[in-house]
Amino acid sequence: GAIIAVGTFNSRADGSSTTTYADLTKSYFDDAWDDPDDLGFTCCHDALPDNEDSDLRSAIDFVFTHAAVRALTADVIGDMRIPSQATPPFWPSDHAGVVATVRIH
Repeated sequence: GAIIAVGTFNSRADGSSTTTYADLTKSYFDDAWDDPDDLGFTCCHDALPDNEDSDLRSAIDFVFTHAAVRALTADVIGDMRIPSQATPPFWPSDHAGVVATVRIH
């Protein structure tokens, strides 16, 4: 069957925090994010998010697929500062998100 797992996994894709990402992608899941020129940073702004500049410096939010599912595209959303926002919050959330278009076979 088709399996899709999405969420904040709190494990960096670069392996610098825990082994969870590597464990999930080693032999079971495929990460929908597949752009070597863009690391897909989604984490993390201040909790309020009142930081003036982007603090997105790690990828911990993922769309994983398995079996009869294949990701066609993946994009980071919510990573742009709210236009013309003079007072906090300056960002839509403390995390950006990942949205993917998938094909289920």
